[in-house]
Order: sequence, then C-alpha cells, then structure tokens
Amino acid sequence: MTGGTPEGILAARTWSNLKPLVADADPYLVTDLLIPPVHVQAVTLNLSELEETILLAMDDDPAALLTSELAERGWHLSYDGLMYRVSGTFTNPLNVAAQVATQLGRSLGAALVHAQARNRWAFIAWRRPDLLLASEPGHAWRLYRIDGAVTPESRFAGAEGIPAAGLVGRPVPFGKGLPPTALELLGAAGADPAEVLTRLIRSRH
Repeated sequence: MTGGTPEGILAARTWSNLKPLVADADPYLVTDLLIPPVHVQAVTLNLSELEETILLAMDDDPAALLTSELAERGWHLSYDGLMYRVSGTFTNPLNVAAQVATQLGRSLGAALVHAQARNRWAFIAWRRPDLLLASEPGHAWRLYRIDGAVTPESRFAGAEGIPAAGLVGRPVPFGKGLPPTALELLGAAGADPAEVLTRLIRSRH
C-alpha cells in the first residue's frame, strides 16, 4: 500500500482513491456478491476479509469517524477525489466548511472542504497557518493567516458575512492570479488551482 515498485505505486494510488468509499461500505449489502471458492487454490474474498478491509480503510481514512458524527447532525460528507464535500440541513456553509476543515486538518495537514446549502456554498483550503476561502455569494478568493491556537472553526464561528479578521491583502476576483501563498497551499493539498476553480464554478449552477 506504500509503493516502491511500479505495481506497488499503482496499488498505493488505487487504495488512496478508493479507501473513502471502502470505509463507508456496508459489508452486509454485498454478501450475495461474494463468490465461494470452487477450486482448492482459488483466490476469493470472504466476509471476514471484507470486514477487515473496511476496518483498515476506516483506520486509514481520517474522515471515516467524522462522517458518522456529521450524519448524526443531518450532514453528508463525501470525497470527490479532490475535495471533501458537505451537504445537508444547515444554512451557513462557511461555518460548516470551517468546522470540517479544522477536524480534517488535524489528520491530513492540508484539507480542502466545500460545503453547500441550496444556492450558498463555501470552499476552504486549510494548512496552518494559511487559509484560502471562496464563497457564494462573494465570487473572490480570500487569503487568511490564522496563528496560535485559533482554528478555522473558532475564527469563523457564528459569522454570517465574510470576516475581515486575519485577512491578508485584498480579495482576488475569480479568474485573476492567486498569490504564491495560496498556490502553495493548494499544491500542498495536491490540488490544481484551475481544477478547483472549475468545480467551484459548477457549484454555482
């Protein structure tokens, strides 16, 4: 699962992409799909091995436990291969994105979170001490610096508008060049800025 050989690198990439889905799987929904071995040396997956794989993915996926916690609030957390997305019964996506980014950031180091409620959404890229925010309404990138014990959750707690505290420079309209710090932040999360912007623009429609 950690690479090393060409086959290992492929396995590591595949596991990285699939483990959020595996962690969310219900093994008892696929029992009729498990194939019993017919030949002595046949390699098949049994139920206990499937359960072990799910537990492995949950241990390896920082969002697995968070998914259950958010579900209790009526929120759904998913991963689209680029960013974590949150939807559900909330009205302030900025607060929600900040909460999820804070929790994921503790495990991942760098986290990309998009929260959407009807026609409003907020996107946060977070790696201490830098935070990049885009939101609808807003149509601009905003770069923040969050130092000390302050977190995205505490910085944006209760915010109805877009806070100015910690803002670095001026907002950058979509389509304009991002400052180097913002580009480094997205790069640390393995994200291409153009792809991020494309997905955010799609969220507006």
